[in-house]
Amino acid sequence: MRGSFSAEYQAGEGAFYGPKIELSLTDSMGRRWQCGTIQFDFNLPERFDVQYTNEQGEFERPVIMHQAMYGSIERWLGILLEVSQGNLPVWLHPVPVAIASVNESNSQFVRQLAALCLARDMRVLVDISQNSVARKMKRFHKQKVPYILTVGDKEEAEKCVSVKCRKDGVMTHIPLSELADYLADKLLRNQ
Repeated sequence: MRGSFSAEYQAGEGAFYGPKIELSLTDSMGRRWQCGTIQFDFNLPERFDVQYTNEQGEFERPVIMHQAMYGSIERWLGILLEVSQGNLPVWLHPVPVAIASVNESNSQFVRQLAALCLARDMRVLVDISQNSVARKMKRFHKQKVPYILTVGDKEEAEKCVSVKCRKDGVMTHIPLSELADYLADKLLRNQ
């Protein structure tokens, strides 16, 4: 989205029941999208015979003001995804944690890690397929998963996990006993 501002009068633009102020954003392809609006409605109070009593005891017809902060939620989400290029903040990412096994023998340990995450209400994606770790990591990076855990024979033997943070690329080795608290803290602090 571009950060430009312009004000223009749009005659005949569907605001049939009163004037409106509209926020339109232009996306990277030059398309304009109507987002937030504030519109005065003189029509509905008339149609429904809505009245109130003023300070002088006389009946008056109100004016209704409609407000849509983002336009449709779908349009707002589409714009958010475009602006962020899918690199959503941790608190908004649909699956903030992913776990990859190095080989098939680590599958049970990966399931144990996933159960730990799920017990703490963390959404988690698990890949225990026979694909290479590089392919699994590529898939997780493409999905822009904030925290990627890898588990191999070494990690399973030492009861630890390698955790890679998408934001800073730092790989951290965390003991299994501290993993749930570590991830919960990171997800709560949105890092």
